[in-house]
Amino acid sequence: MAHSRSAQIPLGPPIPHGGYDPLRHHTAPGVLAVEPTVGPAAADLLAAAAVVELIRPYHGVLVHGDMNGDLGIAVSGGAPRPDLTMVSVAAALEAAGRTVRVRDENAHAGPAPAAARPPDLRMVKMQLATWRDDVRYVEQLRAAEPDVPVLMFGAVVTYLPGIDPGLAVRGDATRAVSDVLGSERLLVGAAYRLFPVDLYCDERGRPLLHLQASRGCDRTCRYCPYIRIHGRWSGRRLDELADDIRRLDDLGVHRIQFRDQDFPSDPGHAIEAAHVVAEASQNRMRWAVEGNLDRFTAPVLEALRTGGCDEIIIGIESTDPKVLRAARRRTLADLAERISAVVESGLNVRGLFIVGLPEDDWERLAATVRDALDLPLHAAHFSVYSPLPGESFGTRDTVRVEDIEPHVNFYRYPTCEAMTESEVRLAASLADRVFIAHRAGDPSWRELLAQITRAAAHSSTLRAARPAP
Repeated sequence: MAHSRSAQIPLGPPIPHGGYDPLRHHTAPGVLAVEPTVGPAAADLLAAAAVVELIRPYHGVLVHGDMNGDLGIAVSGGAPRPDLTMVSVAAALEAAGRTVRVRDENAHAGPAPAAARPPDLRMVKMQLATWRDDVRYVEQLRAAEPDVPVLMFGAVVTYLPGIDPGLAVRGDATRAVSDVLGSERLLVGAAYRLFPVDLYCDERGRPLLHLQASRGCDRTCRYCPYIRIHGRWSGRRLDELADDIRRLDDLGVHRIQFRDQDFPSDPGHAIEAAHVVAEASQNRMRWAVEGNLDRFTAPVLEALRTGGCDEIIIGIESTDPKVLRAARRRTLADLAERISAVVESGLNVRGLFIVGLPEDDWERLAATVRDALDLPLHAAHFSVYSPLPGESFGTRDTVRVEDIEPHVNFYRYPTCEAMTESEVRLAASLADRVFIAHRAGDPSWRELLAQITRAAAHSSTLRAARPAP
């Protein structure tokens, strides 16, 4: 078998495999579309293998793998989450008649037991925060058992330096594997039986799993990691979603986070999906969805509420129009009214914010934090903007994976002119603490907000003192 070939096998015109509509790439300037590709040796190995072992390594840091456009994010606490890409690849392999084994070492926070008999093929999920250790892990596997080939898969594989592309699955691994093997019906819910479901929990210790009723997004926000991998919005076949729900119900799982990037993008599909969840689980399932706030219309909200949804997660990013325009993010003049409408419908709203986008500064952040406190959000999170490998939005040079600090998701260099990278991290941390303290009735929020305000005033004074160019 010619494993030295380095060319990629293009997957040709997209087909409706894996239960989704055809993949449609974005063509907007600045959006990097990544084709799902399988190395030629990898394609041969996938075709020949009867038993495939999927591995997600652990290197001392908890990684939520299917987030950040499947690049993964490192987190400092809480319970592990399932990697939906890994689960979906398992489903694609099973749909093609393969026997699948799973070793989710990230969930176990250490080595997971290996089967006595080696598989025909191993596939290792690669993560942005731990990619250096993941590459070494693959090398060690290959050295320890040279007769068992090892493939790398996951969104970050596209950007890894010095690897053999012939032994890689790049881009959207679910679509790539499905296309190579001809997998059309993916039973993702059934594939979860292979995973340590009891370890994937919410903050109350209840099992929490991830599913998708759709993938991709029709927006073209410059910072978004999802649209480059998943492309434009495509819906999942609802009969397969119903099967997923029934399988999870049989496993005793009654809490889901839908990892759709824009769940209500097609309102009719969203409404039907909500009905499917309620019917398939006999109203036992509780769930959260993500999406663009302006798509959560009254009929969609009603269907979500009656279908068992109890939380929507929305990207607000900033309330400053200049920051949003530079990021090609739609601004909503009626943001507060729209959030109030969601809350009045009986759903909680979690707001996501980004600190350090190119036009950000301390003053704009302070205003956004004050707005967040006034909005009827039950929860909020302020994350640090980190540009994506291969792009230059907010940076002087094209970002490389080598520029991401090990075991975190922080880009090493400034992304906005008015704040250093250390200031951005401090600002995001302060903003998080302000919101949490405020909602908890802890008066310390005032001093924390004052720190942000003082930093804004100091920054403004320094800019005023600079000589004119």
